[in-house]
Amino acid sequence: MSDALPVRQPVPQIVAHRGDPIHEVENTLAAIRRAHHDGAEMVEVDLRLTADGDCVLLHDATTARLWGIDRPVSDQRTAELPEGVPLLRDALAATPARLLLDIPDDDPADDLARAAVGVAREAGVDVVFCGEETAMQAVRAADPTVEIRLTWKTLDPLPDALVEQLRPSSWNPPHELVDAASIVLARTQGLAVTCWTVDDIDRARELAALGVDAITSNRAGELRAALQGR
Repeated sequence: MSDALPVRQPVPQIVAHRGDPIHEVENTLAAIRRAHHDGAEMVEVDLRLTADGDCVLLHDATTARLWGIDRPVSDQRTAELPEGVPLLRDALAATPARLLLDIPDDDPADDLARAAVGVAREAGVDVVFCGEETAMQAVRAADPTVEIRLTWKTLDPLPDALVEQLRPSSWNPPHELVDAASIVLARTQGLAVTCWTVDDIDRARELAALGVDAITSNRAGELRAALQGR
């Protein structure tokens, strides 16, 4: 029997989903700061565009669920938004953690992508974008060089032509679609594997053993500690 210790798998990057949505309101400056304080090197946030063209952090198309005002964000000027909805430029200034900017397909993606790219450039901050095909086409049109994690919700392989067009750094599926075979397929296309949203520690360990590169979680601090053996 060999006395050699087993090779320890590298710990995947753990991305804090909407900051820390367990202890703070999701997509707020408090949630981002809490996630960074707990060790997050990357924080995922969702973007929307106001009526006067500002990028703000919010997942939903309206402010009803979190803020109790049932109006589309796109119909509200920035000054009309509920107190607590942050501007992207303020979020970029709030933390040294790298932000993963999620662009939805149900907003005018071209306008939102251009605005987000512009804010990041003005701030001089290196960001990453994620989202589905239409949104990422808008991002790539706005910035030929920015990093993209391409969200993909089926087991159908990414078309080679799309990979060539968008040049994503990763295949970014729901974690349920990730197994050994799908990882091999992504690797053959030169892609990392980043997945979402994993709150179960046992599943996170399975994914780490499979060799995924990044895991997005609502409980990022707990997963990070568990995978690092703390």
